[in-house]
Amino acid sequence: GGWQRLLLIAAAARLEEPDMLVLDEPTNHLDLANINTLERWLTADFAVPMLIVSHDREFLDRVTERTLFLRSDGMHAFKTRFSVAREELLRRDATAAARAKQEDKEIKRLEQAAARYKVWAVKNPDLNKRKNAVESRIARIEKERTQTYVARERRLELADGDIDARVALRLSGLEITVPQSTRKLIAIDRLAIAAGERVALLGVNGAGKSTLLATLAAAFDPTREHYDSQAAVRFNPACRLVYFDQTMADLPTKQSILDYVVEADGITEKDAIRQLAGAGFAFARVGEPIGVLSHGERARLVFLKMKLLRPNFYVLDEPTNHLDIEGQEDLEEQLEKSDVSCLFVSHDRFFTRTVATRFLEIHKGRLVDVDDADAFFDAQV
Repeated sequence: GGWQRLLLIAAAARLEEPDMLVLDEPTNHLDLANINTLERWLTADFAVPMLIVSHDREFLDRVTERTLFLRSDGMHAFKTRFSVAREELLRRDATAAARAKQEDKEIKRLEQAAARYKVWAVKNPDLNKRKNAVESRIARIEKERTQTYVARERRLELADGDIDARVALRLSGLEITVPQSTRKLIAIDRLAIAAGERVALLGVNGAGKSTLLATLAAAFDPTREHYDSQAAVRFNPACRLVYFDQTMADLPTKQSILDYVVEADGITEKDAIRQLAGAGFAFARVGEPIGVLSHGERARLVFLKMKLLRPNFYVLDEPTNHLDIEGQEDLEEQLEKSDVSCLFVSHDRFFTRTVATRFLEIHKGRLVDVDDADAFFDAQV
């Protein structure tokens, strides 16, 4: 579990008295309280150099002072925390791309000039000198050409459906209990989630966040045109819901990647191969079973399948757990620019602040609207 992982880190650091700490994804599987404890230890208690690999951007901002990006175009070093370094790296990439575009334009202009001199030199051989000079200039630009970084083509995209009415989901008199038990976790008298709202669900471990999401996902029935007005869970009739379970336990690991995607309505094999290529799955791999994929690849596959189902309501349980930073940024961008409704649980503080337009905290078994997530995050000690 998370606390055992934390104890191992602390014990190794204290008992062995190391000269350096090397931590690989130390916040994985930790809840917010343990993440805060780990941050406090690393910034206050351990006065040794550290090398940390992490996809938790908030964690990196709080505990690191320098940032190294390892990419296909080499290593990029910055003497600053992650978020500032990331912005500077993107600025550099944008500047390099603009410079490369200008160089391409200049090469094209010079190539046209050289072609004209070649034609004119038929009648005036002296113009060959100008042609040669222009070609030398082209060769010099080519040799010194600005190198640009192109990220791997594996964008994570979401569908952008519409819900006509203003309310996407209504809850009334809903009780959430411990699975296979009668012990009550949450009592919800009334709750409405508007179309287009992105709601972050906050709560300590064991409060019932994941259980609530699973309950709502199980209550959704796309075959019913409407719900009884007395039902505890009532979705808008236009709602098309998809559910991301952090365990991805329902993935058919023996099924091929291609067959899994083709299951979506209206998707041909050709469509599926094109979509898979856009998500970073090479053609040579589409016949492989899902079971050979890493957790990050499985997450991207699930999000791709979800997109093809054309949903307008996303229920997401720890959606960034297995995504790298570029994948997290893609997901944030897709959610921010779309009009979909979303209810999610995440220990990723950066993601939660960026995506949510509303915050609900589970407090003493009730759902309470709060202005932002910061007070909750800071209280997890």
